[in-house]
Amino acid sequence: MRKLCQTEDQARAEHIADGLRVAGIEAEVRGDTESPSVWVIEHDELTRARAWVDAHADDDLGAFAERAGKLRKAAVREQEDHVQRQVSVGAGWRAAPSGLTPVTMALIGGSVIIALMGYLGLAGDDTMWSLTIDHYDVIVPLQRIRDGEVWRLLTPMFLHFGALHLLFNMMWMWRLGPQVESNHGSLFMVVLVVVSEVVGNLAQYAVVGPAFGGMSGVVYALFGFVWMRAQYDRKYRYALSDANALLMMGWFVLCATGFVGPIANLGHAGGLVVGLMFGLPAYIRQVRAVGFGQGFKKGSWGDVQLKGWRWVQLRVLRPYLPLWFLLLAAVVVVADLADNGWL
Repeated sequence: MRKLCQTEDQARAEHIADGLRVAGIEAEVRGDTESPSVWVIEHDELTRARAWVDAHADDDLGAFAERAGKLRKAAVREQEDHVQRQVSVGAGWRAAPSGLTPVTMALIGGSVIIALMGYLGLAGDDTMWSLTIDHYDVIVPLQRIRDGEVWRLLTPMFLHFGALHLLFNMMWMWRLGPQVESNHGSLFMVVLVVVSEVVGNLAQYAVVGPAFGGMSGVVYALFGFVWMRAQYDRKYRYALSDANALLMMGWFVLCATGFVGPIANLGHAGGLVVGLMFGLPAYIRQVRAVGFGQGFKKGSWGDVQLKGWRWVQLRVLRPYLPLWFLLLAAVVVVADLADNGWL
């Protein structure tokens, strides 16, 4: 840190420091109000700072304040975007793949066919029971799977309880599935679906029993993965708006409250955690490449100008959103365990 100049006016010192910050030079005011001085934070910026002060030496205080104000307004958006880029790549920067892909089409088709068969009475109780993770009357947990019916670890995802349940899940499968398949291939999509479904189904069964079904666990796994890639990886064509992310997480929390009826919350949480874990490498690369403190060094524009909620958003929330999502999933799991007498 080097001293740049000393003034006899606190207001002028503040305006000089403010003007330097707008020009991208980190500065601060020190000393008492009768003889304040302006200091440049970075030593190698001292020459450029002196040139800036010399260029504005003849400005009267009013003109100086007006000029600094105009410069600040013109630079605020650019500087704020710069800070934003340091804490997040940003979602939806280009069009994501659309249209049906093989695995997505099979999952949607299977769910719709099973739903229609059940609605039209073309599938008897035995058929529907063969898709649950286990029968209600078993004594030994996962007895059917132990007997070789291993498909039961996955087939509950084809069971939906009502048209809205089916429509919601298929809508998100249509939106998210093609992004994963087009960018990472059908095999990766299969692995993500299998892992998320097995984790979510086993967690739900262990706590609540076999009375559950639906593609929601897979949907939240796809959401978690697509969101991570859209936020932290420009290499692939992923896109998910903040509004849609807020909608998904809002629904996640609403389901956990119990206001919308019995929901497989552990299946949702298991899928979300798996999706976030699959997308974790992109987040780690972003942290290593950019870091999250560059826009907030002492005396920097972000440190000086951003205040209140915007500061919290860019400094506390957005850089660590994956961790906040994981924490929220953990809270839902703990709440569900407590609600079912496990805690």
